[in-house]
Amino acid sequence: MPKYADRATVADLVTRLYFPVTARTIRTWPLVARHPNKKAVLNVREALEYAAQKLANSPGMKQGG
Repeated sequence: MPKYADRATVADLVTRLYFPVTARTIRTWPLVARHPNKKAVLNVREALEYAAQKLANSPGMKQGG
């Protein structure tokens, strides 16, 4: 697992581990972005913790009959 990654990579990791999300949605999350070469990179651990928190706080609904 990388320490830092761009939004597309973070979106891919969140999709694989938690729930479907796009890089465009990741842009709206309250995460600190660093710009070492004019491209935003995010702390992967922080992003995954935020995704886990969003999933834990989401309402559950029964499916089917």
